[in-house]
Amino acid sequence: MDSTIRPRKVPYDSITRGEDEDSTLMNVYSKTIKHRTTVKILAIVIIVVLLGAFAYFRLGPGWVYERDVSVRELHEHPSLYLGQRVKTIGYLVKHIAPHFGDTYTLCEGDPRNLYFAYNPCIAVAGASSTIDLHVSLFHNGTSYEVAPSPCSFAVPCRVVVSGVFIDRGPVTDASQYVIEASSTAWHE
Repeated sequence: MDSTIRPRKVPYDSITRGEDEDSTLMNVYSKTIKHRTTVKILAIVIIVVLLGAFAYFRLGPGWVYERDVSVRELHEHPSLYLGQRVKTIGYLVKHIAPHFGDTYTLCEGDPRNLYFAYNPCIAVAGASSTIDLHVSLFHNGTSYEVAPSPCSFAVPCRVVVSGVFIDRGPVTDASQYVIEASSTAWHE
C-alpha cells in the first residue's frame, strides 16, 4: 500500500464557485425538500379537485344548478325535490275569476283537452311581472281562453318555469307544493 496522502477530489465547477462536498450535499438535500413539498402540494390540489368534482356532480342537480323535472314527477314524488332548484315544462294557467287558491298553476297537459284525464298541476308563485309575460291560458272559472303568445293562433305555448320547489305545509285554500318562480320562458 502506498502511504502517500492524496488530496481530496473536488469537481472543477465547485472549485470555481467556491463550493465543497458539504455544500453540494446541502444543495441536493434542499432540492429533495423542494421536490417533496411540490409533490405534497400537487397531491393536495388533486384531492381538492376530485372532491369538488364529486360535490358538483353528486350534489349539483337541484342544489348547484337546476334539475329538469316533469310536472308529474313533482306531483307524485314531492319530497325528493323539496328545497331544490327545478326547471319544468307545462302549460301556465292564470286564474282570473275570484277564487280561493293560487293565481298561477303549471299543468302537464293542455287543460282544455283533458277534462276527464289525469292532468297533474303544480302551483306557481312569484312576481306577477315575471310570470304574466308567459301565460299560456286564462281560466275564468268555467272555461279556458288561449293567451296571446308566439305560438300559432288558438294553440297555447308550453312554458319553462325555473325556481325553487317548496312545501308550504298544510294549507286549506291553496296548493301545498309550489314552485317559487325565478324565471319563465316560452318552450316552443
